[in-house]
Amino acid sequence: YQQLLRSTTMQSVGAGAGGAAHHAVPSRHGSRGHRNVFIQLVGASGSGKSTMLGELMKEHDPSAMTNFEEQRSNLMTHHTLQIGQRSLKFLDCSGNERAGHLVKEWFGRTQWVFVIYSLADVKSYQKALTLMAEARQAGAGVVLFANKYDVGKEGKEVQVNLREAHDKATQLQAYSVEGSSLSDAVRFVASQDDSAETPAEGAAAPDAAAAEDAKQRSSIANAID
Repeated sequence: YQQLLRSTTMQSVGAGAGGAAHHAVPSRHGSRGHRNVFIQLVGASGSGKSTMLGELMKEHDPSAMTNFEEQRSNLMTHHTLQIGQRSLKFLDCSGNERAGHLVKEWFGRTQWVFVIYSLADVKSYQKALTLMAEARQAGAGVVLFANKYDVGKEGKEVQVNLREAHDKATQLQAYSVEGSSLSDAVRFVASQDDSAETPAEGAAAPDAAAAEDAKQRSSIANAID
């Protein structure tokens, strides 16, 4: 599996998109003392947030699955997962509009907001752009994550312009990623120095165990020479 990141770039361009990668360096998050959630998952209903979180648990911390299934119907659910040597706090947020104000309140208490949208759903993408802007305004680091499941597994057509998505993320100093697994993106943000307010220059995410597995994860490396 190729090096996922060079010079703090974590963006990829989908197959056939062409052109050079866009480079985005997230601005400072501000004080992290009050940001007690490491990753907050947000996005429109049906974008695949909870499903991908469940797969992440199965891969890294299967013992958390019982609590996950019991609370899956809640509007907002806290989880603590063991990812490698680190214990990370997640907040899984429903896409239900009733929870919208609660979701936004947590942006200021979260280090990283993963904004999920489906590549096969323009409405979920538009919702993601709004959430990304709001999370960045609150000072959180943001990963704009295009879920490829509906395209790769269900055979649906791509409805979102990935180049535009990358450009939108760049404008807000957010990361843009596409894939069907959260694993690489989570391991990347977890690898960053907790004492630093921005990703370390030249930082690199760890290699995946197998090339086939990597193909099913985020295609971050595709845009890197």
